[in-house]
Amino acid sequence: LIIYLSFKSMLCNYWRLQIFHLKYLTSLQKAERVYSRALRSLARYRFLKRSASKDSFVQKIREWLGERIPDDLTLLSIGESIALQNGLRRFINPSRKFVADVPASYREFRKTAWKEGAWYATNLESQKQLGPLELDAIVLLMLKVTRELLGERFVGRQFDESRFAFLRVIADEFKAQILVDEATDFSPIQLACMECLTALETRSFFACGDFNQRITRWGTRTLEQISWISGRIDTRTINTVYRQSRILNEFSSALLRASDGDSKNRGQLPEKMNHTGVAPALLEQCVSLGGASTWLSERIREIERMVNIGQMPTVAVLVNSESEVKPMAEALNELLEDVNLRAVACREGQSLGEGTDVRVFDVRHIKGLEFEAVFFVGIDALEKALPDLFGKYLYVGATRAATYLGVACFGALPQQMESMRPNFCDSWTV
Repeated sequence: LIIYLSFKSMLCNYWRLQIFHLKYLTSLQKAERVYSRALRSLARYRFLKRSASKDSFVQKIREWLGERIPDDLTLLSIGESIALQNGLRRFINPSRKFVADVPASYREFRKTAWKEGAWYATNLESQKQLGPLELDAIVLLMLKVTRELLGERFVGRQFDESRFAFLRVIADEFKAQILVDEATDFSPIQLACMECLTALETRSFFACGDFNQRITRWGTRTLEQISWISGRIDTRTINTVYRQSRILNEFSSALLRASDGDSKNRGQLPEKMNHTGVAPALLEQCVSLGGASTWLSERIREIERMVNIGQMPTVAVLVNSESEVKPMAEALNELLEDVNLRAVACREGQSLGEGTDVRVFDVRHIKGLEFEAVFFVGIDALEKALPDLFGKYLYVGATRAATYLGVACFGALPQQMESMRPNFCDSWTV
């Protein structure tokens, strides 16, 4: 707010000075200014072999002057000089141009490519609008050019000069070390932008993620794409997991095979792991959230009786949208009231409530969570809404659960999972 008010005050003072200056100009001086400006415009148009618009101010001045303007050869000479001056201005601060002109250069590139039918669809809605990934590409190029300039000795020697102020603004955003979690959800270009934000002295960049847990369409898919980000990146593979029971780990592996995932990079339990667990529970034809909530409350009661440790383990319920979070939490609250359990609506992925609360999330906020029990509600609806990412979401959810996994379908089990039907049970007997 202070910066905005200061800028506003400066702008007001500037216009006061301009008005004051114009007020005391003589009529002859005003006429001379208008004539000079019109002449320069006419000369530039003549040199560029263009004509001024009929309704433009310049054209009206020309018509009024009539024969009182220089001849064509003189206008051509003046226009050539103006064009040369404008061209030379680009070299006043060329290093700034290398960065600041990237958006304009990209605009020209896209216009040319679109006309030639290359790279861009013929139904491009607007030449002036950018897509998110296009913006990422422009940011990446600007960051790369900035880093190259900062690596030049002449820039380092004169870095405190005002002409490099724009470079200092970008360099101030650099960090000594950058760590990216869930890296596969970002595109290679986005990850490259993050890598370019590392300090030149350290160039320290770390990223971790699982290709099988990518839940964005634009996310990074292969190690080859990772190596494109930077030739300095060294990759290491970690396959050992400790969260899951043996049964759920085997279920997750089967899920990867059913959804064409990368089975080579699946998580594997240590050999001496002795936590066997129970099979996932399945409900079909529950029709609505109400029918699913009744089944959920029964499975949650079973878990409470099975643990028999005096404290309810952590439980998460995953629904398909934010609009379903609150209704599901309210329905479960009513059904679990007699066993002193509470369901909490966790809007926008916020993990609220006490340790024994049943938390209800939108499935899109599933990343980074760990629970003893996880329930999916309406996976058949999820498959219809996101057919290309459905398997990813289900795999991520299955790997969030340590011991108990429940799956509820409004209709039938998706065809993609039909081969996994033998992996399910109806309920957990005590």
